[in-house]
Amino acid sequence: MTKFVISDARVFDGEKLLGTVDVQVADGVITAVGGPRPPDAEVVDGRGATLELTPTEARA
Repeated sequence: MTKFVISDARVFDGEKLLGTVDVQVADGVITAVGGPRPPDAEVVDGRGATLELTPTEARA
């Protein structure tokens, strides 16, 4: 399984800006928005980036 965390990115859920949070991704699918970073995940610097989530992703 490929896991990584996009750290410190601004996240927009389609309705509102969620602020600067970490986004966890596993096998190409967003698994969590916010929360603690998994210790074994690669970290990708998301500073300065804005991620726009689809409605399905926003429920992760």
